[in-house]
Amino acid sequence: MELGFELYKDINYSLYYPTDTSHCGLPLHHDIPVREIFYDKIYEKYFSIDETDNILDLGSHIGVFAMRALGQGAQRVYCFEPEATYYNCLKRNLSWYPESKVKLDTNYATSETITNFLINSPIKYNFWKIDIEGYEYEILEDKTVQLYLLQNVNKIALEFHVGDKADRILNILSIFEKAGWNTMLTDCTGGYEILDHYKNNFWYPNVNKHAKEFYSEVLGYLWKP
Repeated sequence: MELGFELYKDINYSLYYPTDTSHCGLPLHHDIPVREIFYDKIYEKYFSIDETDNILDLGSHIGVFAMRALGQGAQRVYCFEPEATYYNCLKRNLSWYPESKVKLDTNYATSETITNFLINSPIKYNFWKIDIEGYEYEILEDKTVQLYLLQNVNKIALEFHVGDKADRILNILSIFEKAGWNTMLTDCTGGYEILDHYKNNFWYPNVNKHAKEFYSEVLGYLWKP
């Protein structure tokens, strides 16, 4: 299928979007990723992107976070994006960066592909951004990946897709808390801190739900002090 692109611009940034994603059942976004990543800085809420960072971007979409990271001076960004429509747009948006700064990968981010990648990579990726539609559990619960994270990583920002997995989120956070890391959960709309809500499973009387049942997605942050 021949894919077209359109250029989205605001006062500070411009990037390409696919003109049509209906064939793959994906929504067509315009300003949302730019607003969330460039202006709201949702992946930088508790730590910054530094010039010493090597970043692993799992679920790169069309490259908005990668562009943000490279603009902030990150050493290198390695992008995983398996969906062909988004990948082609990602490739176009990052085409002018040198290969020494950015690498694109069409593999799905699974525990197997990520483990193989880490074993064979001479670069230690210390900042992980993850948005992979529920596969984050498979990766973060993998013992080999956990060991790598605890030994080599100091910043993780991700989206958790909750469903019935609230306790699995807390179990993942607990592993890092026991190792001395800071952790936080926020809601995806207002950025409100909800970690205590989750740990104590607060009751929300306005919706007649507990915290673990209320949120379909939450943002997670794990970082070394």
